[in-house]
Amino acid sequence: MNMQAMMKQMQKMQTKMMSAKEEMERSEYEGEAGSGKVKLLLTGKGELRSISIDKSVVDPEDVELLEDLILTAFKSAKEKADQQSAAMMDGFRMPGIPGF
Repeated sequence: MNMQAMMKQMQKMQTKMMSAKEEMERSEYEGEAGSGKVKLLLTGKGELRSISIDKSVVDPEDVELLEDLILTAFKSAKEKADQQSAAMMDGFRMPGIPGF
């Protein structure tokens, strides 16, 4: 492959990667905990869009439980976003080029 063809291919790949990144950032991922009693929505950028807490898990005597549920829901949403990002980036692997 000549250098000019390789540069064109790299430009196409860069355009596709930017498009995939923008799509990822616009995507939203729901996380939940406590059998759906705590739900939250994250963007692909990691921004918290919304949070929903069922009244049954709001106990002034057990604030730690609510804190744990929120953290678990956040980790769940973040894991979904990370998995989607990894899956999207797998499509951009280039044989013979480290880091791609």
